[in-house]
Amino acid sequence: MKQFLLFMAMMPFCAMATSITGIKADGNTKVFNLDEVSSIKVDGESALAVNTRSGEVNGGYQVIKFSETISKAEASKSDIAVKVYPNPVKSVLYLVGADADTKFEVVSTTGKVVMKGQGESVNVSSLASGQYVIVCDNKSVKFIKE
Repeated sequence: MKQFLLFMAMMPFCAMATSITGIKADGNTKVFNLDEVSSIKVDGESALAVNTRSGEVNGGYQVIKFSETISKAEASKSDIAVKVYPNPVKSVLYLVGADADTKFEVVSTTGKVVMKGQGESVNVSSLASGQYVIVCDNKSVKFIKE
């Protein structure tokens, strides 16, 4: 079922994507040309594996991001909802649906902005354990820092 949901969630981008990037929890990445990929598999609850046509298995990814070419006429950046992963998080929070230019603010439960930045991920290791909200493109998502 998870494989089907992953496929369905990424399906609109498959026709436009030329590559995928596997992102591990420690921030290491690997880019695969879609011509090389035979399948993507969910291993357990949160790890993803990329199987290549040559039979190589590359596993342990937390996020698989498809390269995408979307014209402004098809979708504006404000139409794309940002999601966070993993949640709860220990060190690096990934902003799925964001890009390198996405600006964000992390807000505590008291309403204080505790972090600002931009990009596709946030190093939250310096934050105290607790609940926070990350605000990107006027959208907010709750997350828990372990």
